Amino acid sequence: MILRKIFSIAKYTFLDQIRSRLYLVIIFFCALVLAASLMVGALAPGFSVRVVFDLGLLAIEVFALLTAVFSAVTVVTQDLENKTIYLLISRPLPRPLFLLGRFGGIMAAVLSMMAAMAFFHVLLLKVNGPWFLDFTQGWSFWTAYPVLILMSALKVFVVAVLALFFSLFATSAPSALVFTFCLWFLGHFGQEMSFILNKTLAGFPKFLIDALLFVVPNFQILNFRDLFMTPGFSLGSFVGWGSLYAASYAGLFLILSFMVFAKKEF
Repeated sequence: MILRKIFSIAKYTFLDQIRSRLYLVIIFFCALVLAASLMVGALAPGFSVRVVFDLGLLAIEVFALLTAVFSAVTVVTQDLENKTIYLLISRPLPRPLFLLGRFGGIMAAVLSMMAAMAFFHVLLLKVNGPWFLDFTQGWSFWTAYPVLILMSALKVFVVAVLALFFSLFATSAPSALVFTFCLWFLGHFGQEMSFILNKTLAGFPKFLIDALLFVVPNFQILNFRDLFMTPGFSLGSFVGWGSLYAASYAGLFLILSFMVFAKKEF
């Protein structure tokens, strides 16, 4: 019975997301990558496949990230504005389950959007060049591409959970967006910043920087494109530890989101 209620909320959220914005994002992505492939193909025919490959992967992750973050930040505020949250929480449905259904619907919509963009991306690569790109160390296209999409999806999942948490914890949607994108930035460039600051700081300031970087997500663990060419790289270990890290980190902040949402007064 509880699972059916969660599924109903997730289904409603999924359909609402699909109707409102996601298909427009997919159309814009297709137009962007197609235009880039035509431009690069005309200027540098020998590099068109590689450029379309890199640009497409970047666009898939960025568009999915922006969609997930803005959807997660506004999911509760929209329910408050539409007065639908009062109808739902007045029924015998715990608040965490309502939030889980809403977030699950958002992620299902975002993942569907990523799948559609990835399909168009692969189709465009087939038109522009051979199936197999020149990966080093024997990596084939069909081995690397699904892992690249999976790692991007895990990044989006973690950042979406952070956006949901800050939307409930912060006082406004803009502040939640600022906090979320700050953690996204630190998650990608935190190690470089730590290396530079540790060369110039010492004592308590250095301890604060290390403590801060320990709390923020480490997206280098999920950065398959920069790691798979290193000697002794193990795909199974990378995917396993990366998935475990993303699930643990996102699970912690999802629980914190449930706790904050349960104490909110409507």
